[in-house]
Amino acid sequence: MRIRRMLAALIAGACVIAVAGCSGESDADPEPTFTPSATAEPPTASQSAEQPVEPVPPAEMERDDEVGAKAFAEFYWEVVNYAQATGDTELLKTLEMPLCSACRGVRTWIDGVYEGAGRIVGSEQTVRVSTVVALGDSKSSQLIGYDVEARLTAGPGKVVNRKGQIVARSGEADQMVVVSVSNEADQGWRVGGWEEQQ
Repeated sequence: MRIRRMLAALIAGACVIAVAGCSGESDADPEPTFTPSATAEPPTASQSAEQPVEPVPPAEMERDDEVGAKAFAEFYWEVVNYAQATGDTELLKTLEMPLCSACRGVRTWIDGVYEGAGRIVGSEQTVRVSTVVALGDSKSSQLIGYDVEARLTAGPGKVVNRKGQIVARSGEADQMVVVSVSNEADQGWRVGGWEEQQ
């Protein structure tokens, strides 16, 4: 399966946030999504009262076809949203293949923010899948996975440090992406990588 390069709209934020490392593939787009800021923002009562609930895999993910691939791609981004809002990346880690550097980059960035006692506010992703294409091994004609093409829309967001200061902001982003996924018998559905469509 093709391993996709990093999606710059998610990873580049790590390059301008001190608490997170700036790591990734050398061909990743360098444009930062987040811009530095130092505005103070004390937490509100509603922020502390609202606790996101860990997403539950939909029943469609039990299928090993285009329907299952679409459901998994949508579920993956729900888990990204949950990880960003809570700092809990355990479930997210189980959904990535070892060679998915884009997946690892997102997870490492989230871990870095929360390990520094910061938090991510907003930046929720919504995914609208347009097509799902089966990928086969040219030699054996065996199905090896799917390319899921989708529109990924990210809302505005910010990173707040332990003092309540806004250290980075991101604007709205809207782009087409192709996510490579596969369903392995012993691992279930996992992401192999993704890339932005030009």
